[in-house]
Amino acid sequence: MQGVEAVQLTRSVDDSYDFVITADESCMHNYNMSFMAGFLACVPRDLLPNRVQKFVESKFFSEVPNKNGAAELSILALRKMEAYLSDLGYRVIVATPQSAAKLRGKAFLVSTMDPLGFGPATTTMVGLTGGKEPYNRFFFKRLIGDIKANNPTSLVVAGGPGIWEMDIDTEQQDKLGIDLVVFGPAEALERQFWDDLLQKKIAEKKIQTSSDRMRPDPHMIKGPSFWGMVEISRGCGRGCQFCDLELMSGFKWIPKDFILKEVAINSASPYVNNVTLLSEDILRYGTQAGDWKINHHIVDLVKEISKFGKRIAMTHCTFASALSNPKVTEDFSYYCGLDEKHLSGFQTGIETGSPKIMKRYMVGKLKPWKPDDWPEVVEQGMGVMVDNYIIPHCTIVMGLPEETADDTTKTLELVDRVRTYPSLILPLFFVPLSVLKGGFFIDKMMTPEQKALMSACSKHTAYWSKRLPNWSGQLGLLDRLVFQMGADYSFTYLNNLIAGKGYGTAGVMINAVKAMLKASAEIAIGTGKRMDYWEKTRRDYSVLQKLDPEYLEDLEVPRLGNIGKPPGSGCGCGIGGVANLEAENFGKGNS
Repeated sequence: MQGVEAVQLTRSVDDSYDFVITADESCMHNYNMSFMAGFLACVPRDLLPNRVQKFVESKFFSEVPNKNGAAELSILALRKMEAYLSDLGYRVIVATPQSAAKLRGKAFLVSTMDPLGFGPATTTMVGLTGGKEPYNRFFFKRLIGDIKANNPTSLVVAGGPGIWEMDIDTEQQDKLGIDLVVFGPAEALERQFWDDLLQKKIAEKKIQTSSDRMRPDPHMIKGPSFWGMVEISRGCGRGCQFCDLELMSGFKWIPKDFILKEVAINSASPYVNNVTLLSEDILRYGTQAGDWKINHHIVDLVKEISKFGKRIAMTHCTFASALSNPKVTEDFSYYCGLDEKHLSGFQTGIETGSPKIMKRYMVGKLKPWKPDDWPEVVEQGMGVMVDNYIIPHCTIVMGLPEETADDTTKTLELVDRVRTYPSLILPLFFVPLSVLKGGFFIDKMMTPEQKALMSACSKHTAYWSKRLPNWSGQLGLLDRLVFQMGADYSFTYLNNLIAGKGYGTAGVMINAVKAMLKASAEIAIGTGKRMDYWEKTRRDYSVLQKLDPEYLEDLEVPRLGNIGKPPGSGCGCGIGGVANLEAENFGKGNS
């Protein structure tokens, strides 16, 4: 297998399992980092000098704590499979990727997020830098290769949120030697399937779990998960056409008592400092189908979680939800313990500034409002979040089918409108992973308007990413390095862009890494010495000022918790309050 060297490993004599459950290093990375640091796996490995490769792989992708290969901490997806299969009576183990091939198992179950590097973040990073082999693809291929080389008679089954990529490049399954690919939640498969699998009676190469079982009831985890992550919902229900509609259709809220039991399991671990809530739209917890106004069910939940004494972190939310009931958002923030010294963030989608594109592809994303209101919903929703110490980590989808120059211009105007709001904005190339079929969007397709949008987002993200780690007071050494590298990448990329050096240059990534290494020289690479990195590497903003003197002219750093509040308005919801927007239907939510 080209580019992947199999490692011959020594087995012990008593490590036979029915199922060895694992994931590659792009998922099972250094547990001291936040889950946002997983974006490092999108970096093209082939562009990094050997010394940098060694540093990145030893610090960021180091092995998680384990006992004889059994992970003492794992991503939640593996914990859920472990819970399900062990409840069925099978002998299972969650193994670190570095140890999985050492173990003896009848079947190896490999979960993956982005096995071939086709995900939006990876295609964007690879396309803009001219790289070829992102870390996620490198690690996935190496793991499969090691398992096959050391367990030639065992079955290899791959699944997880990124497995759709095997339908894009249909030859990879056979090339890698993967016996079976499972699309959809593996928990939806009955015991008879797993019995047949162990007896090698499954003839199919690919299996789609039944659509009527896409929301199976979860099983209680048996051990702690990365970042103390607990699932509070499954699915989404907003129906954006660029998303995986099969996986995200409908939604189910996990009962509060079940969630609290999993919080207790995580809180008992010495490796867990946070409780991270996993949902596609956290603030909607407890609402009913067709109910778009958030209510106090989520506040009641975080009240109970706060009693465990752990910091509460979060994954995804929508601007529409935060804006639908600012009082609930405020109470949520309060019970999460957020203030000026303790920030948190939602990953959320701007996607476009064009009401036409919203109406065509993602009308559910902005409910209860109308498509024409979308730019206002984004700005006011961002105001509500930042008023309450929640920093939006935003995405934009670039190159959607039938997107015109006018659509891109509207998105550019929206980015300019929110430039004074502390946030990160990441444009991602369109990837055809759902009902929106067609080719991948690549850097060579970018129009002048899209290049201008990329430039505006680079400025915005570079500007705010320099400040946020220092404000939060919570980020560890490695996370701060990630932010620094990301900011340096944005600066370097923007410099090349304005200088007319074009896109797709390997020098962008290399120069950014060199800048990061120079700034982090006092970390004493390889010694494990920990220092107050950020205090040692503060920088002024003269670089950005030189690149675009007018950009910072009117840009003042607003005080968190008061951003966007009109004088005398008494409303902490962006630029003028919810009353300025006309809701289509707030449903039956209770305030």
